[in-house]
Amino acid sequence: MSRRLPLLTFALLLATLAFWAIPGGAVVLQFDRTAIDGGELWRLVTGNWAHWGGDHLTWDLLVFAAFGALVERCSRRTFTLVVAGSALAISAALWFAAPQFQSYRGLSGIDSALFTAFFAQLLRDAWRGRSVLQGIVPALALAGFVGKSVYELATGATLFVAATSAFTAVPLAHLVGAAVGLAVGSRFFAERRCPRQLTHETALRATPPTSDSLPGGSASRWLDQASPRRATSSSSQPR
Repeated sequence: MSRRLPLLTFALLLATLAFWAIPGGAVVLQFDRTAIDGGELWRLVTGNWAHWGGDHLTWDLLVFAAFGALVERCSRRTFTLVVAGSALAISAALWFAAPQFQSYRGLSGIDSALFTAFFAQLLRDAWRGRSVLQGIVPALALAGFVGKSVYELATGATLFVAATSAFTAVPLAHLVGAAVGLAVGSRFFAERRCPRQLTHETALRATPPTSDSLPGGSASRWLDQASPRRATSSSSQPR
């Protein structure tokens, strides 16, 4: 994990608080099926940063701050892919698969994406390192998320935010966000490190050819050309 500051996470947190503080801001930004159909396409993204109440806002921001910072400090590219990909995927899922929802607000779907992306990366690293102990915590965390999702699907309620007359849980958003997080955090899109493997070009450079394979030259001449330090030291010595 690098020492970079999670600037994107902080910026999005401040933007969410600003949207909440502006009177009527949430109404303008929320996912609204009628407004989107009328051409207000920005709501497909900004609806994730609008909230229904203080309790809803607090829980969403706490989770976003924690896992957003963790993911961004590991990789800003991964953070960007998770946030942007889950925001668009959630809106697309709501539009096509949940026509009963006229409006939608909340970061919980993106929070689910960041949560699963972080622990998917830890589980991936444990798998690559063949470390069973290192994989226990991320495996339990992902299993706990599956249990939470099953509970939400079965009951239609959320574990951490109380439902109100204006707020209805949308487990579909959590599942879609989690799927994006797993995809980005897994080996398919995450940065790949192969320290034990050499590329073909590196192998060619590392293996000196024989004198027979060099046209009109020798292995020593190849070494002089491949090593600047060797060439410099040999030319500076008096003959």
